[in-house]
Amino acid sequence: MSGCPSCDFEPSDPSLRFCSSCGHDLKPKFVEDEFDGLVGKIVDGRYKVLGRIGMGGMGVVYRVEHVRMGKVAAMKVLRRDLVDDAQAARRFIREVEVVSKLEHPNIVQTFDFGEWRGLLYLVMELVRGEDLAAVVKREGPLSLSRALPLFVQVCEALEEAHHLGVIHRDLKPDNIVVFRRREGEHIKVLDFGLAKLRERPGVADVTGAGSLVGTPYYMAPEQVRSEAVDERTDIYALGATIYRVVTGTPAFTGDSPMAILTRHITDPVEPPSMRRPGLPLALDHLVLKAMAKDPANRFANAKEMREAISALLNDRIAANEHSQPLPSWVDRPHTAATSATESSSAGRSSIPTAVTQVEVPPISSQSDDSDPLSRLRREDVDFFERGLQWKRRILLVAAPLAVVALSLGFWRLFKGGAEQAESTEVEPNDSAKTANLASTTAPMFGQIGAANADGTPDFDYFRVPAANGDRTLSATVNGIADLNIVLELFDATGALVTKADGGEEGSGEALGPVRIAQGESFLRVRPVWHAGDGLIVPSSETPYVLSVKVGVPGIDSEIEPNETSAQASTLVLEHSIKAHLGSSGDVDFYVVVVKPGARIVIDLQPEEGLPATLVSSQPQKKSTAVTDMISETITAPVDGRVVFSVKEVSRKKNDNVDRSLWYKLVTHLAP
Repeated sequence: MSGCPSCDFEPSDPSLRFCSSCGHDLKPKFVEDEFDGLVGKIVDGRYKVLGRIGMGGMGVVYRVEHVRMGKVAAMKVLRRDLVDDAQAARRFIREVEVVSKLEHPNIVQTFDFGEWRGLLYLVMELVRGEDLAAVVKREGPLSLSRALPLFVQVCEALEEAHHLGVIHRDLKPDNIVVFRRREGEHIKVLDFGLAKLRERPGVADVTGAGSLVGTPYYMAPEQVRSEAVDERTDIYALGATIYRVVTGTPAFTGDSPMAILTRHITDPVEPPSMRRPGLPLALDHLVLKAMAKDPANRFANAKEMREAISALLNDRIAANEHSQPLPSWVDRPHTAATSATESSSAGRSSIPTAVTQVEVPPISSQSDDSDPLSRLRREDVDFFERGLQWKRRILLVAAPLAVVALSLGFWRLFKGGAEQAESTEVEPNDSAKTANLASTTAPMFGQIGAANADGTPDFDYFRVPAANGDRTLSATVNGIADLNIVLELFDATGALVTKADGGEEGSGEALGPVRIAQGESFLRVRPVWHAGDGLIVPSSETPYVLSVKVGVPGIDSEIEPNETSAQASTLVLEHSIKAHLGSSGDVDFYVVVVKPGARIVIDLQPEEGLPATLVSSQPQKKSTAVTDMISETITAPVDGRVVFSVKEVSRKKNDNVDRSLWYKLVTHLAP
């Protein structure tokens, strides 16, 4: 038989029901016909199942796509034996209703749940990362300088959950997902409250029915004795998790699950510094207090434990960790061979580092959910559900109007078919509700008319229709004498996406290409205006010209936003692009990926009148005039990523720049 899915141990007797190393239930829990047939199906009319991510103790996890919004999420389909009767199903609904209210950046959010063809499912946030158990298995024990900031975040997640009365009950490294952001490593905690589904006859812990309520290595004594649990139960599990992560071994081991559970009740916890010499005594104190047998002697709550961990960091104990002696096995990851060696040399039963199937997909550049905007978020679901509610209300009103609407539809059909964009602005169009349809094939003419009665200026809105697929939008508006124009882009919710207002009176504005959502977008043309400044609201009888282009992302243009190195637009060697500087403070970042040590040449050609220059980490040639071709040679660093930016050269206060001017950029390998 294959190894244990929890700890990789290979039992010698294939008939064993439980793993003799970690106690994992080796009996198959998943009926293939029950789950495998889901791939390709649409669950509950909303979620298309794209593929299986993995399996865990609670069920199978799939990657799904919301069929109406086109965004991806994770769906957990629960094991039938956890919810095999109507009472259990109702209990599941009640429990998940509470868990779904948890909103915290360190908690994997639950968006939706329900029953479909006898299967109970949860739809959760899809996180691209790796569970902490897998990290420890691959890298060995983590340094305190790396581990403690992660556990501060775990405490913050527990604070939020405990405030709402939700106890995790099964906190362990496998349920903590680690992922990277620009500012460092972050975590999210999985499966809040779901272990409670196991706490009933028939699926009790270490009985004939056989699966564990929680995991033996991390269970508090009161859990083992089937007593009432509270937030201090999670504190114990967190202490045991810290122990495992910083030493590489569980606090208690044994020859069977029952032996491990008994030691939680009877045996004192060996200080972490005895397992890994060199760890500070303050860490021993923290872990031993968290794992006190009596809940009254533990940290009272997650906030108190978070403050203790933060104090340990602030004392800079972790900073001195690497200078302290460590046992030789710490320096290498655990493998089956090293585990066997350690077992014989340590004189006790050594448990290989456990790792379950990761219930989030690994980071992959080929993943179709690599763009954060493509992943389903709580606000997406809330917005969609509100839309459904409005649609239901509208349907109640729409029925009496159906005949009239049908007649109007036939009239429009014979009048010329689909809605057509006008070449000239049609008033009123001073809000998104009355926006003119934007033409993407020909310029449109508009006018900033007289101020409104309430003292606000004339706003002109233009609507870009919804469409499927990845899209970018570019827009330009020409300059008008004695008028300073602002060009803005909003999404379907009214949120400002970007704007161009860097020009002066008489100059034009340009924005994009900027990535836009599949829903509607809105452009607004307005004059510069500040409410309450007492100045005359600007207007003009001279028309402006607005040009809009919608396309797909390509290699021949800048993709906004790219104002930081983390947002840098990727360039392809030998391909030139044209781009704009939207304001005097606009900086456009770019990245070229080549072999480490390769030398690349960057050529920048600003259009006449645009004072642009290159900025990089290496010395550059100074431009003597704004129309000069600027050329710079850069050697790629060890990661092969050459990052540079284009910005405006400092100019005199009254110098005017037309923001519709462009610059041309091309990169190629040095000869």
